Amino acid sequence: MQDIRLTIAIVAVCTVIALLIYIIFFEQSEERQVGTISKIRHRIAFEHHYFKLLLFDDPYYLFQRLSDYETSAVVSIWNNIGANLSHELISVEELHNRDMTLLIHPHNDGYIALIKMPKPLYLSECYYIGLIFPRLNTIENVRYIMLLKEEDEQGRASTVLGEWSKKGHYINLARDIAPRTDAFLQALVTSDQ
Repeated sequence: MQDIRLTIAIVAVCTVIALLIYIIFFEQSEERQVGTISKIRHRIAFEHHYFKLLLFDDPYYLFQRLSDYETSAVVSIWNNIGANLSHELISVEELHNRDMTLLIHPHNDGYIALIKMPKPLYLSECYYIGLIFPRLNTIENVRYIMLLKEEDEQGRASTVLGEWSKKGHYINLARDIAPRTDAFLQALVTSDQ
C-alpha cells in the first residue's frame, strides 16, 4: 500500500514538473525553434525538485520508508523518478545501491537522514543531501539541506551549504564546507541550533 502511494505521488509530481519544464523551456524560448536546448539532467531534477517535494508532501511517510529500507529506498525513489521522467527533455541516469549511501543519525528529539550522493561532476550538483526531522510527531519543521559543488569568485572549486524551504525558497547557509560526511553532519547540526 505504501509503495503504491509513493508511486502515485511520484507520478503526480513528475507530471506537474514535466509540464512546468515544458512551459518554461519550450513555450517561452526562441531557442526551441532551432533545437539548441540541452537535456535537463536527472540528477538536478532529483536533487533540487522531486526529492524535496516528496519530503515536504509527507515527511513522516518518507522518514518511515528511509528508515525501513535504508539506501535502497533512496535508490528506488531515484530510479522511479527517472522512469517517470523518460522524455526527450530529461537525461535519465539509473543508479544502484553502491552509488549512494544513507545514514540516519539521532538528533535532539528527532533524526537527521544524511544521503551521500555520487561525486558531483557539474556545478549545483550535490555531494550530500540532509533531511532534518526535528520530531516525528511535528512534521511541519522538516528541513531539506544540500552541500553543492560550486566555484568561488576566482573560479576555484568550492562548496555551498544551501536549503530549500517548503514554500520553494532557496537560501545559502554557508560556504566552503568540506565535502566529507563528518563535516556535512556537523554543518547540519550547527544549522539546526
